[in-house]
Order: sequence, then structure tokens, then C-alpha cells
Amino acid sequence: MGSGGLGSIITVVFTNLKPFLILALLLLTIRQILKNRKKRKEQEEDNDDALLEEYQDIVFEEDNKEDDKP
Repeated sequence: MGSGGLGSIITVVFTNLKPFLILALLLLTIRQILKNRKKRKEQEEDNDDALLEEYQDIVFEEDNKEDDKP
């Protein structure tokens, strides 16, 4: 009988906590999504900067080629 009572207590506790557990999981998931989105945005900005530098190098090289022509 003792273990049955303990089992029912555990069941009641988990039943009452379930909405809070679902809410906590939902909040953690949203937090992770926002973190990933922020990280992806920063990577895109870094990529844009790298592309801009590459483009400037190409333009600079083309300008130098034109200057070298007689």
C-alpha cells in the first residue's frame, strides 16, 4: 500500500507540473531559435563584408590594369 500511495503522489505531481514543463520546453525552444537566427544574421553580415572586400579588390585590380595601358 505504501508504494501505491507514493506512486499516486508522483502521478499527481507530474500531472500538475505537465503544463509548466510544456511551457518551459516551449520557451527554451523559442530561445534557441532566436539564438540561431541571431547567429545566422551575424554570419551573413560577415559574408557580406567579405564579398564587399573581394569586389573592391577586383575593381582595384581592373583600375590598375587600365592605368598600365599606354
